[in-house]
Amino acid sequence: MSANSVDPIFASEVPPTALSSLLREVRAVGKTVRGFISLFGLSILVLFAVLVPLLWGADPNWIENVSKNQSPSWEHPMGTDHISRDLLARNASGLGRTVVIGVGAVISGWIFGIALGYVAGWRGGLTDIFIMRGVDTLLAFPGILIAIVVLTILGGGILPLGIAIAIFNISGMARLARAGVLRERERDYVTAARCLGATERRILWRHVSVNT
Repeated sequence: MSANSVDPIFASEVPPTALSSLLREVRAVGKTVRGFISLFGLSILVLFAVLVPLLWGADPNWIENVSKNQSPSWEHPMGTDHISRDLLARNASGLGRTVVIGVGAVISGWIFGIALGYVAGWRGGLTDIFIMRGVDTLLAFPGILIAIVVLTILGGGILPLGIAIAIFNISGMARLARAGVLRERERDYVTAARCLGATERRILWRHVSVNT
């Protein structure tokens, strides 16, 4: 056996990371007809939201001196609305905001949820109890109710809506991250890092986090 080879027995014991699991799920979805159509349609919508404002350049709020509710034409490919605004520009603007809110809010929720799960699983004790009871409290309420409460407190707008969506995504990621840390913190490489003098923070964020 060469020096760089890995014993398949030990290699099979290494659990997949969250990133590899996510990539595997995306590939599995893309192999099905329904999944391929969904990913293709989502890609078209994202390209539409990004490219149309750059290529078309019309102001979605500009009121022109043309007929209201105009039919599609070369000047207005999707026509105009009831106050003569270009519908192509308005659809692209609305879709772009939807993509930004959806993607940004979900990613923000994942980041905060993963951070809370890491801290809870690594510190344990009262910290773990306090964080996870808060997460369980969020899970006890429907997402629409959380959104209503957040929007009532913060008011309407894009930012409060994004915060509401992010809060809804915190709980699940926190529980997954905590489970991964609980699995990894007793492994030999963590003990070895402690013996080499690594701080608890460095072990968590530089070693444990990449294996969960």
